Amino acid sequence: MARPLIKILLLPALFQLPSVSPAFAAPVPVGRAFDMGEVLIPGPELRAKPLDSNPSRAVVRVKAVYPHGTAGFRYELVVIPMVPGSLNVADFLEPADGKPASSPLPAIPLEVEGVLPPGPPSLLADPLPLNPAPAGGYSRVLPWLILGWLLLGMGLLWSLRKKPAVTAEAEAPGPAPEDRLRLLVEGALKRPLNVDEKAEIERLILIRERQRLNLAGAADPAVWQALRSDPASAPWLSTLESWLHRPAGPPPAEHDLRTLLQSLRSVP
Repeated sequence: MARPLIKILLLPALFQLPSVSPAFAAPVPVGRAFDMGEVLIPGPELRAKPLDSNPSRAVVRVKAVYPHGTAGFRYELVVIPMVPGSLNVADFLEPADGKPASSPLPAIPLEVEGVLPPGPPSLLADPLPLNPAPAGGYSRVLPWLILGWLLLGMGLLWSLRKKPAVTAEAEAPGPAPEDRLRLLVEGALKRPLNVDEKAEIERLILIRERQRLNLAGAADPAVWQALRSDPASAPWLSTLESWLHRPAGPPPAEHDLRTLLQSLRSVP
């Protein structure tokens, strides 16, 4: 019975944590959060001091607290050092009840290293010169692109300058309808007219009579109906219709045709 009893008594001692964590071998970078893990601190429960107590040195946070029997409490601590050098994390802890500590806390040392080398900024080494990359790719093609755009713009300007002249030549007005009608009538006095020339005479007569009768927006049947009712055009209208629209019938007499052509040649 004595041997099992000794094992039971020694079991808590095997798993007992040290009173405080030893100094960490590797220095902690300044300005970075460092998780210290669980640290056993004897005595009453502690808490982190307010930030305004010593904000320029470090920031200590207590993530969790676990009772450890009568030996004290285990703390999960996170430290954010602000300046390089030696740091005692215990200086940033105080009793949780707000009363002054009855005895000094054991030291929790921590070494902090700076990111920049020591000394004023003037002693920093100059940065290595950057070798510019050789010109190529887009920088080589850019001059040719600019030249191409200039040539394209000059071509567009030249085409815009030439286009009005060509358009003016293409849209040069031909003979007026009245002059064209007179030419066809004079030709009819000398030779027979073909179908296209007769259709052109009919079209020109409609243009002329629309202007004379103020029927600019009227359709062709309305213009012909107005001509049949007009005393000035009624005498030659029947002869014109027979000549243009009845090619199978007998042609009009030469006297009637000449009278018709003379009437068409006259200016209304």
